Amino acid sequence: MPNFDTSPRGRAARLRRCALIFPLLLAPGCGSGPPGHHDAAVDAAGSDTGTAHDASATSDSSLDGDTLDGGAADRARLVVLGPDGELASLDVTAPFAIRASAELQAAAVSVKCGGLRCAVVHPSPVDSVDIIDALTLGVVRTYSLARGADPRDATWLDDHTVVVTQYESAELVVIDVAAQTTSAVSLAALADADELPEASRIVSCGHHAYVQLARIDHETGAESALGPALAVLDFDQPAAQRVVDVDPDVMGVQGVALASRANFDMPTDCVGARLFVAEPRPLFSGGGEYQVVDLDTFAASTFPFSNGAQVGGFEVVDATLGWRITHTDFGPGASSHLELVGAGLFPTYNTFSGYHVDELALDRVADLLFFPDPCTVTPSNQACQRGVHAFHAHSGERANEDPVDVGFDAIDLAIAR
Repeated sequence: MPNFDTSPRGRAARLRRCALIFPLLLAPGCGSGPPGHHDAAVDAAGSDTGTAHDASATSDSSLDGDTLDGGAADRARLVVLGPDGELASLDVTAPFAIRASAELQAAAVSVKCGGLRCAVVHPSPVDSVDIIDALTLGVVRTYSLARGADPRDATWLDDHTVVVTQYESAELVVIDVAAQTTSAVSLAALADADELPEASRIVSCGHHAYVQLARIDHETGAESALGPALAVLDFDQPAAQRVVDVDPDVMGVQGVALASRANFDMPTDCVGARLFVAEPRPLFSGGGEYQVVDLDTFAASTFPFSNGAQVGGFEVVDATLGWRITHTDFGPGASSHLELVGAGLFPTYNTFSGYHVDELALDRVADLLFFPDPCTVTPSNQACQRGVHAFHAHSGERANEDPVDVGFDAIDLAIAR
């Protein structure tokens, strides 16, 4: 095993090497390319931490290696996910044609892509992860996780490694797509008194991953004495040493302390060594705030991006521009308000539906921002425009006059290229 520099300067150097093309790279695993073909037989799932881990893999279809490594490598898709595993694969440029549709027929909560493969996360009681081809939406392989572990999100560390969070377990699951195996990394050192850290969203820069930990009383939902945090993991280290102690001067293993419980996807500036977190609270409790985490020092500070409404999902375009969603209590349904901040006057896009919308997808190559609207036209909501809306990321101008109706309510979406 090479001797990696784990000092802040060493971490910063590795972070900056992971993205060289864009001035601000927001991606689940910067530097990911299209995954390679694999022919290996399914190995028995195991844990390199020595802990028993109930996981298995089954193959539903096989792919020719040329599908991912040949002429398809320069193509890109917007992959859209529905609550019952509905999928649509769209062109990422106008007119945003739907190229493939599929149904996984299982409840789903997250889709994250690395190259032209995506990981679809199925929470309890399904407890599995599907690896799909972004072009065809065919299932490459299904990984069954421990029953009741309740997986919530995933990130790609590279073109063959996926890390999955589990809300009902103190372990992360690491999937090696090339070897078709799984292993585990324990977050127990960061758990509160109930021994569950309540892991949810995850993002990565190179081989470093950052995990939202609620650290609440698991039965009541009350805040614990430890409070919310971000776990920091270094996957260049052996499994037993991957959880980074961000403050060695304090007894025990420390994560990045947050002001409030985090939620939604986390925009990440790998080159600038910054990570952004939304920490929503009910409107009557102030609406919450945003924080920015310095990935060199692990200090968290206020990110001045909120406007007094309840904070929602967001994307950071560059040093002066960002897209944010906010929520209020007014309208014919749950309200979600999308706006471009930092570009002067911008007409807010308002929608009212059965639930808040907090998912966005930013494609830096095409310079587009995608927003899914699940609204339904009713007598009190006649302005509804159901479907996936596309905006030019820097100007805020519409990239499609009419949204693309994928035929289902979108709960998540991701860029694959």
